[in-house]
Amino acid sequence: MARNRAVRNQWGHRPTWPDRGAPGVGLQRVRFEILSIDEYDETKALVTVLSRPPGRRRVTEETEIGTLLVYDLAGCFFDENPEDLEGRIGYATYLETRDEYDVPTKKWEVDSLCCPP
Repeated sequence: MARNRAVRNQWGHRPTWPDRGAPGVGLQRVRFEILSIDEYDETKALVTVLSRPPGRRRVTEETEIGTLLVYDLAGCFFDENPEDLEGRIGYATYLETRDEYDVPTKKWEVDSLCCPP
C-alpha cells in the first residue's frame, strides 16, 4: 500500500496553494475596455471583455456578446469624467464582498485601470 506523502519544496516546506474558489472554477480575472459608466451609479461600468482565463469561452456574468458589469469598490479608478473613461483598458477580478447589511455578494471588482492615452 502506497503512503500518502505531503508535497514539499526543495527546502522541505509544504507550499501554500492559492485559494482557487469552488472546485473547477478557479480565480476569474479579465482584461476589459470600458464602454460606459452608469449615470446613476458612477462606481459601475459596462465593459467589453478583451481577455479571460485560458480555456474559458465566458466568465461568470458575461453576456453572450462579451460584456459584463464591473465595479470600482475602492472608489479611486472611476473618479474622472465618465466620457474620459470610455475606451480605457483595465483589469477586474471576480470577488466576494459584503454589502452595508453584511450580506455577501459577488462582483467583478476593478483592480487596475490604464492611464489615459
